[in-house]
Amino acid sequence: MRMGLRRHEWLPQLLVFACVSPVGVFIIMIISQMGVGVEMTYSFIGSFTAGALLYVGILGVVVEEFSEERRVVVKFLLLLGGLLGMGAVNSVTNMWLGN
Repeated sequence: MRMGLRRHEWLPQLLVFACVSPVGVFIIMIISQMGVGVEMTYSFIGSFTAGALLYVGILGVVVEEFSEERRVVVKFLLLLGGLLGMGAVNSVTNMWLGN
């Protein structure tokens, strides 16, 4: 592993994540069946998920990639292209949905 963790250190974390993910899906299924405050619940869970992905992406992946001094310009251009691409997809989607 790149982070230098041994199997007995990362395997329990992986197992906990693998067990908790279906629990989250089950909770969402129950909430959607209840019909009470569904929009607010989806908004909260969506924002929490987006924040978690941004945190992992920025502090985990981006920092690790830019800590190496090889091909920094190419990595930056690819990161910028990916961000602009996601923004373009979001804009096109909003135009199609009329938001």
